[in-house]
Amino acid sequence: MWFSEAKHNDTALAICEQFAIETGMTWLGSLALGGGEGLVHGVPLNEMDGRAMPLKKSLELSAVSLALGMSIPQEARDILSRPIIPNWMYKLFGGFGWKQQAKQYGVNNQLRKQPYLKAITPHSTFDSLKKKV
Repeated sequence: MWFSEAKHNDTALAICEQFAIETGMTWLGSLALGGGEGLVHGVPLNEMDGRAMPLKKSLELSAVSLALGMSIPQEARDILSRPIIPNWMYKLFGGFGWKQQAKQYGVNNQLRKQPYLKAITPHSTFDSLKKKV
């Protein structure tokens, strides 16, 4: 899963943990990578540049622990909890990516539309109640 901050993966990973518990599997932990989509994106680890060093270190620590039948160490999780790229940069390039995809699919003029606002406005419910009284 790809989010700008690793903590945004917490709910999905908690669901995975609960699934493992309820199906009798042994849960040995998880790793959540924040803001790493642009870095990883299908590139083999040995072809990544220095920015991938935290990812590689975390995976190495995890692999050793898992090979010994132990849980993923907290140190490995902590390494990945720090964003690989700054949040502002992730958002900048993410926004650019959204615009490029919208243009590709011919919907770039619809990115800022908010059709749900027509149905409900902050005071619409209150105004309709006042009329009934």
